[in-house]
Amino acid sequence: MVFKKVPGQIDAKNYLLEIIRKDRIPHALLFIGPEGVGTLPMALVMARYLLCMDQKDTEACGSCPACKRNAKWIHPDLHFTYPTIGAKVSCQDFLTTWRLFLEEQPFGHRQDWFDKLGGDGKQGNITKNECDRILRTFQMKPFEAEKKVWIIWLPEYLGSQGNRLLKMIEEPPENSYFILVSADPANVLNTITSRCQIVPFVQLRDDEIESHLTEHYDLSASDCKQIAFLAQGSLNEAVRLISDMSGLPDQQWIDWLRICYSGNARKTLMWIDGFANMEKESQKNFFRYGLLFLRELVLFKQTGSQAIRLVEIEKQSVKKLASTLQMDQIVSLINLTDRALMNLERNVNTKILLTADSILIHRIMKGETEKSEPIPFIYSNETK
Repeated sequence: MVFKKVPGQIDAKNYLLEIIRKDRIPHALLFIGPEGVGTLPMALVMARYLLCMDQKDTEACGSCPACKRNAKWIHPDLHFTYPTIGAKVSCQDFLTTWRLFLEEQPFGHRQDWFDKLGGDGKQGNITKNECDRILRTFQMKPFEAEKKVWIIWLPEYLGSQGNRLLKMIEEPPENSYFILVSADPANVLNTITSRCQIVPFVQLRDDEIESHLTEHYDLSASDCKQIAFLAQGSLNEAVRLISDMSGLPDQQWIDWLRICYSGNARKTLMWIDGFANMEKESQKNFFRYGLLFLRELVLFKQTGSQAIRLVEIEKQSVKKLASTLQMDQIVSLINLTDRALMNLERNVNTKILLTADSILIHRIMKGETEKSEPIPFIYSNETK
């Protein structure tokens, strides 16, 4: 991967390209941003450039021996630190798994990594042994290249052990570079943050995710648009949605609202039976989509703007609902949907949940609840 292949992040790219052009690369960079927006891929691109034997302006050549090794993350002067599970381990013990993770999920979430480690809910950390390995390795000369690069993914997991690295980060050996990648900078030691040049990353725009999906996946234009909408700025979430295409609930949501509005008990129960057979994650995606759909409905209701992030069939449904529902009804639907998602995550019985909510949605859409009347809880969080 090269700079131009990392989706979005124009400001971060421009900064990195500028310091490359001026040959003023800081010895320690700290990339901060939400998970799934490209912080780790950008760190890999930066490392590849630094170690390239035939740099082309502001990109690595991609063909020299160093670039070929970096493409497989096996360059002897490219080192990685990341959270692991276990008190007396170092990252070397998980290097094969780490390279597989980079291959499969370069935009991956920390939980994806812990799942690959088989953590079973255990807390990850960066150990004292790993910090000792960093200090020991950095005192050695580069093995093959003129430079040495160390990527620390999620330095917030260093905890107090990070104090052991302060002097090395502040005054590394000549031609040695740290690239730290954090998703939670508030939990990175201030003494580490103060020694780094911070490069902020932002959530990706829908069109940036859509463009990436179009280029890398065999999906229809409408699917790419829908996934980008649901991903909420994260390519990791977009890839997860692709792995479960049944989790694209646009037409399901619209169908449910129509059935609820009609009040047809037989159709409602048939729809609920089908929903109950879906995977749990797809059920959650259904309600997450519902919240996004209702947000766009509020936007259209308030402004009449056509710039809502929906495909055409959904836009038509939004326009019809906007002419039918008042704002207080939409707010009630949002509250109900938000609560339904919360209860679903708590393993409420799906059929009871959907039956209750279908009745409530019918009442809301027909205007049968008073504005001041609270929506009753007619199912219990304890129901299994």
